[in-house]
Amino acid sequence: MKRTLIYALVLAALGVAVWFGVLQKQVGTRSLAQNAFAYPDTANISKIFLADLGNKEILLERKSPGTWTVNGKFNARRDILETLLSTLVQVETKYPVNKAQYDLAVREIAGNHTKVEIYDKKGVRAMTYYVGPPTVRNRGNFMKLEKGKDPYVVHIPGLDGFLQTRYVVDEADWRDRTIFRYTPPQVQELSVTYATNPDSSWTLKRTGENAFSLSSSLETDNRTLNVRATTAYLMHYRNIQLEAYMNDWIKRDSVLGSTPICTLSVKTMAGEVNNVYLYFRSINQRSKLQSDPLGNPLDFDRDKYYASLREGKDLALVQDFVFGKLFIGPSYFYQPEPGQRVP
Repeated sequence: MKRTLIYALVLAALGVAVWFGVLQKQVGTRSLAQNAFAYPDTANISKIFLADLGNKEILLERKSPGTWTVNGKFNARRDILETLLSTLVQVETKYPVNKAQYDLAVREIAGNHTKVEIYDKKGVRAMTYYVGPPTVRNRGNFMKLEKGKDPYVVHIPGLDGFLQTRYVVDEADWRDRTIFRYTPPQVQELSVTYATNPDSSWTLKRTGENAFSLSSSLETDNRTLNVRATTAYLMHYRNIQLEAYMNDWIKRDSVLGSTPICTLSVKTMAGEVNNVYLYFRSINQRSKLQSDPLGNPLDFDRDKYYASLREGKDLALVQDFVFGKLFIGPSYFYQPEPGQRVP
């Protein structure tokens, strides 16, 4: 019995050895390190160049920790940048393309690829490879190193999908959508002006490290400005994003030529002034609310506005969900602390 078991184990071992030998002949002797396409030290990257066959090119340059520019024009979107950087780290060689698919993979990469160039802090090109189309089952992509001869299937372990969409080459998609990104200590002055309700307009000015003054038409009755509430409001300006740029819209100039319903202005301690002008958006088929509770048609969208940025250089679409918390009146700053008596 023991001898029979030993024979069975020996035969099994021989079978495995033969199988691997056949497989090796099928795919060739091309062996490649699992991390051959990875660049794990992203802190050492000074710039990344991406280009496809449609003449779309993206040059990402690191200007400071966390800040990258796109084609020397504007800051890069953080979410897309973080996705790309994590991809550069996580990609792994899955397996070499076998002989049956070899010619197909070479043609696929040649006819549809994104070139990726990675440069180190010294400006030296450290790695170049080509990201081809996804495999038939969309579980990885055909890829090839510039200095390599053979194509490989490359993936991210645990990701059930393909990689090509992580190497974005459309310049518009890379543009940072941040409107306001200020911490409370960065704000020197802030004002909100309502065109149709000027009594609710106000201007907040910093007078000290944790001291502010407020200008408005509100009768304050000698009430003290609530510093806690003021700081809580300023915290909203840490990350205000737009939904989409509308610069190619045919009615762009018409909107910018109308009267804004609200103007938000931030002046930083460094002297930078950021003015944002908001406009009503007409009701359209995509508007969530088409009528009021009584069934009367609405004349403007309640969920979205147009915003003029950088003194009219850009028109954007913004959400009330994001901006609504910024629309307050001067009485907000005089709200009493819990337990405090109102004069």
